[in-house]
Amino acid sequence: MQITNGGNPYNSDRVSQAYIDINSCGYHHITDTDYTTVRPSGRSDFQLIYLWKGGAHFELENGPTWVKQGQLVLFKPGEPQNYTYYAKDKPQSYWIHFTGVGCEELLRTCGIWQEPVYTVGSCVEFTELISKIIQEIQLKPPQYNLLCRGYFFQLISIIGRRLEQQRSSQENRKYEKLIAVIEAIHNEYQDERDTDDYAAMCHLSSSRFLHLFKQYTGMSPHHYKISIRLEKAKDMLSSTTLSIAEISWIVGFTDPLYFSRIFKQSTGMAPSMYREQFFSL
Repeated sequence: MQITNGGNPYNSDRVSQAYIDINSCGYHHITDTDYTTVRPSGRSDFQLIYLWKGGAHFELENGPTWVKQGQLVLFKPGEPQNYTYYAKDKPQSYWIHFTGVGCEELLRTCGIWQEPVYTVGSCVEFTELISKIIQEIQLKPPQYNLLCRGYFFQLISIIGRRLEQQRSSQENRKYEKLIAVIEAIHNEYQDERDTDDYAAMCHLSSSRFLHLFKQYTGMSPHHYKISIRLEKAKDMLSSTTLSIAEISWIVGFTDPLYFSRIFKQSTGMAPSMYREQFFSL
C-alpha cells in the first residue's frame, strides 16, 4: 500500500478564517491490504476524494455507494465519513482537505455542492495539481501557501468546467431527436401536420415531445410554424407585388382575414401598413 501525504499532522483539521486554505492532501494506492476510514462525526473541514483508478465503497447519506474510477466525492464539515478501499480492486485515489470562509461560495459557483458524488472522467489535471500541492506542502518553500491556494483554485475551476460541459452535452443530447422535426417544419411550413406525427418522428409520446419542444424553442410546434410563416410573409410583403391574399395562401394560411389578424398581433401593424414601409414614395 502506497500512501503519500502533504499537510500539517498537528493541525490538519483546523478551521481557517482565510478565504481558502489547504489543510492536507495526499495519494492512496491500495495493493495488499484493505483500507477503511471511519469518522462518525466527520471533520471540521471539507474533503474531496478523486478515484483515479479502481473504485471504493462509501457509506453516504443515500446509502451504500460504489464510487468508481473517474468519480469525485465531496464531504462537507460535520458529515460522517465511512469508506473502504478494497485491495482486490487496486484503487488509486487523490484527496484534499480544505477550509476557509469562501469554500461554500467557490464550490457552489463551480456546481460542486448539491450532490456527494460527481463524475468528471479521467482528469489528469486533478492528479497533477494535487501532486504539486503535496510537493509544496512537504517542502514548504517561500510563499507555498499562496501557491497552494492558486493550484486549488485551478483544480476546482477545472472540475466546474468539466461538470458544466457534461451538463451542456446532456442537454444537447436530450434535444437531438427534435432536429429532424424542426427541419421538417422549416421545409413544410405551409402544410398542416398533426403533433402526433412529429412525436412519432422522434419516437416520443406526444406529451413528452411537446414538453421538449417548448423547452428547446420556447413555443409549441403550432406557434413555431406560425412564426416561420409570418417571417416568410414579411419577406414577400417587402420584396414582391403579390397581393396580401396571395401571400396568405402561399405561406400556408387558408383565410386571408385570419392571416391579417395574426400578422397584426405579431408585428403591431396590418400587412398593408407593413408593406408601405418598403413601397411608399
